[in-house]
Order: sequence, then structure tokens, then C-alpha cells
Amino acid sequence: MVRLVALSALLLAMLACSVAQATSALALTTREQAELSAAVVLATVGPSTQEVHPQYLRPVTVTELRVDRVLLGAAPATVPVRQWRGELNGRFSTIPGDADLHRGEQVVAFLRQVDGQWFLTALSQSVFRVSHGSDPSLERHVDVALFTRAPDGRLLPLAAPLSPPTTLSAMESALRGLTPRGPETTQ
Repeated sequence: MVRLVALSALLLAMLACSVAQATSALALTTREQAELSAAVVLATVGPSTQEVHPQYLRPVTVTELRVDRVLLGAAPATVPVRQWRGELNGRFSTIPGDADLHRGEQVVAFLRQVDGQWFLTALSQSVFRVSHGSDPSLERHVDVALFTRAPDGRLLPLAAPLSPPTTLSAMESALRGLTPRGPETTQ
């Protein structure tokens, strides 16, 4: 319950900001991100639509991910991924560091399911673009300041970049034997 309240407060604070200059996040390994996710999918990005969140009155972009293959967990054939971004009353808002999803590209995406709705697990850390070849390569663009946790619990700037899998077969290998979190509820 305490985590839910803290997460809700953080989300409300981010939504209240009309202009933000940077985002920071805890750096997650492939394993950590998989264990926080309901699913990891190989998918093709489909069309996006925009709506207004009924409670927060903020723009939300919903992008279809057409699942080519589930790599971990469970996901439907089409996953509507929700992101806090879009235009409302002539003003564009977004969470800096969130991933850009471009129609037609193939991605590996780490996804959370909360109250039946799908989200990227950890902003831009959760999306790997796929380049095709005999063993498709993966590329990730992380546009956030990453931190790591010291043994005493303090947060420290990440000294060296994480080394996530760079090929689809390496990603599948890294996910093998892991247990995803599964769907979550806030009630």
C-alpha cells in the first residue's frame, strides 16, 4: 500500500508539471526489468491514438503493439500501450525519457499491466529496436539520467552503462527461466 501511495504521488507530481527538463530513473538490468513486467514481447508498432485521461485531464497516447512473439509472460495479440504524452488545448506534454514508438518498426518491449491497462515498464529502458539480419540486433536509446543503488541504499549516478543483450537470441537467453510479475491491480 505504501508503494502504491508513493507511486501515485510521483505520478501526480509528474502530471502536474507542464514543462520538465529531465527525467532520472533507477537503472534496471534485463532481469530486474523482466521481473517487474507482465510480459516481454517482440512486436511491430502500429497506429497511435490520443485521448484525455478522465481523472487527471492530461493527454494520453495509446499505441498498438502487434505482438509477433511473446518472449516472457503472457500478452494478447495486440497490446494497447499507454503513455503520458500528447497535445491538449494547444500544449504538448510528455514525460522526458519516455520511449518514442514509431509505426512500422519492430521492437522488443518490456510491459506492465496495471488494472487491465498496458504501460512500458521503465520508460525508454523498456524498448529495444530490432535491426534484421541472421541474428537480429537490438538497439536501445535511453534518454534518462540513470542511477544505481549503493549497498547502504543511497542512489548514485550510474558510473558505467549497463550492458543489455545486443541480439534477439541473447535477449531470449537472458529471459529464459525468469518469472514475470504478471498483471497488477491498484485496488
